[in-house]
Amino acid sequence: MWIRPASKLQVEEQLFYFLRSLCAGRLPADQPLLVEQATLQALYADPHHELVEALRYCLDSFLVELGPDAAQWGEFSLSPAVLGMALATYNCLIPPVAQTDEAAKRLTQFGAALVQTLPPARELPQILTYHALLHRCTEALPNLTNSQAALMHALLNLSPLSAIYHLHLHTPPPLTPLAAELLPGWKNRVADPTPWSGLADWLNALTPALKRPAIATYLRRRWLTLPETRPVCRNLGLFLEALRRHGGHRAFILDFYEAYEYFCGQIIQDPWCGPIRHWSALDQAERLLRTGGDNEVAIHLNRWGNEYFLKFRPLIQTVIDDGHQPTDYNLLTDNLILAAGSLLDLVTEDAGQRLNLGKIAFAGEEGP
Repeated sequence: MWIRPASKLQVEEQLFYFLRSLCAGRLPADQPLLVEQATLQALYADPHHELVEALRYCLDSFLVELGPDAAQWGEFSLSPAVLGMALATYNCLIPPVAQTDEAAKRLTQFGAALVQTLPPARELPQILTYHALLHRCTEALPNLTNSQAALMHALLNLSPLSAIYHLHLHTPPPLTPLAAELLPGWKNRVADPTPWSGLADWLNALTPALKRPAIATYLRRRWLTLPETRPVCRNLGLFLEALRRHGGHRAFILDFYEAYEYFCGQIIQDPWCGPIRHWSALDQAERLLRTGGDNEVAIHLNRWGNEYFLKFRPLIQTVIDDGHQPTDYNLLTDNLILAAGSLLDLVTEDAGQRLNLGKIAFAGEEGP
């Protein structure tokens, strides 16, 4: 099937209906959109006013998810590149209809070239607008073709808020050097962070948004509802540990663990101790870390146990840095800290530093 380059009017019409449908929870993408450079420049320079209104409506629909008063965010001046992001997102969702190999190749090349022209989201308006476009579309990732999935991952790397919202589907490349430091077996899995210069650059763009209470609450609720799979535990642990090392985010980190202890713990009846609270991710980490043997299967299971445990590493390290359990969080008790700390002797790390809770005094104990 030959894909004819679309005219400016065709692009505007398709993107208009696409954006309106996104707001209604649908992901329609009927036909691929290939756009020549001159057409794209004309679109950026003078987009149809109804397309601009559809984009603003899509953004406002997301802002309402953050809080009932979308006006609290003020007026946004949107970059023309947002239209390029919308176009790339649209092409990610085209159903795998019968195409010739040549047509599919052209579409893949166009998507990769388009992403290269899009700037990463560094300011709050662009961070929120990129995420407004991606936060529903990314859920389709498991059903995309390999080339479409690669394009979606590239878009997530441009949108740091979307990347940490979809930790179950995407490992942000700037976090992979930290994974290589903390997790056995990750040294050969470090990814190119482009367009970011590295982890610090990525965090410097993202962290001002995290200081907004509405965004912090939005992410915390999201992370509490994600299934505790190995990728989620690993990626969330990596992100929170990166924040801890970045500095200035103690409250953001402990707010999450306080909510996690309260909402995600389950009460079980222990025959010796009676009712006790436990956490399924820690149970899974312990089962995997206790796998004996030195064969390949045991090594993989131990490594997976390390990835589950990584979700709790930032909490343990924060307690060690403070020198005591948190006293300013009523619902963050020593139960979760001690449950995670009990696995420290089982954890294997490539990093030379070992975690040690031995000198920390907990409630009801006297310090050394």
